[in-house]
Amino acid sequence: MTPVEDVLARIRHRYLIIGSGALRLHGIDWEEGDLDIWLDPNLSDEDWQASVDDAAGSLKRPWKRGEPDGSGGLRASTRIACSPPLDVSREVMGCTTEDFEKAFDNSLISFYGNVAPLNSIMHIKRSAKRLKDYRHAIKLARKLLNAW
Repeated sequence: MTPVEDVLARIRHRYLIIGSGALRLHGIDWEEGDLDIWLDPNLSDEDWQASVDDAAGSLKRPWKRGEPDGSGGLRASTRIACSPPLDVSREVMGCTTEDFEKAFDNSLISFYGNVAPLNSIMHIKRSAKRLKDYRHAIKLARKLLNAW
């Protein structure tokens, strides 16, 4: 199976690693799973799709998250079937383009790309307004408090 770093190397636009993968890259012990990235929200629809197509090649699988987009539709994301699976989001629920810019400007540079800072990850988790993300925010806060 294609390693995720090979797919990430083909992404030609800015992106942020978010979610549990970002927490692991910050050195926080977190369960394994997929890798979530937020592809530059400033891209046009065509540029976003071309970037995903170029990176994924034949590995792309359309994937709907089922989150409302505010206009009666669903947010579209794409899962790329590499190892680990890569979930590429167009938008992050509850977050704005300004949130992306702030997080990108303060990101940690890693082997895999720019990693969202911890305060941005917490913001993303709280803004999602999903029970799963509330639990993750509480777990993250406990881990951070216990680290001091």
